[in-house]
Amino acid sequence: MSARSGAAAGPVAGRPAAGSAPGPEEALPLVFFGTLMDREVLSLVVGRAVEAGELEPVHLPGFRRVRAAGASYPVLVAEPAGAVEGRLWRGARPAERARLDAYEGPAYRLAPVEALDAGGNSLRALAYLAVPGRIAATAEPWDLAAWQARHKAAFLARGEALVGSVLP
Repeated sequence: MSARSGAAAGPVAGRPAAGSAPGPEEALPLVFFGTLMDREVLSLVVGRAVEAGELEPVHLPGFRRVRAAGASYPVLVAEPAGAVEGRLWRGARPAERARLDAYEGPAYRLAPVEALDAGGNSLRALAYLAVPGRIAATAEPWDLAAWQARHKAAFLARGEALVGSVLP
């Protein structure tokens, strides 16, 4: 069972990276677009303190970030003219990736995406995108600062038990 709860619904698609030929995905950095952009949340999930310098600002072209139906976290939906702010993490160890996979659960899959760094340079990364038909997307835009103000304290208060129940 996922640490998240989402209602089943219509497909949520993402824009894969150009030239996303198979390769050693474990070598690609991860990009977060939702609650995992918050270092305290990410630290709780991966089981160690993530330092500020470990996360780099990026943009994900071709997406729009909206709230998942019945939840406080977001999903990405394809939007050709859109771009979503995110955080790139190059430092994930194999055990941390396993914890992230367990946290995201079966409603999300790691998929290659194109990200633009602060200098506008394109790079390939992996993002947890909703599996089509597993999570309904609302039309409501999702904002990290609003989530932090409204939901973060409650998440962290129950986080140890919530995360510990599903993570390796």
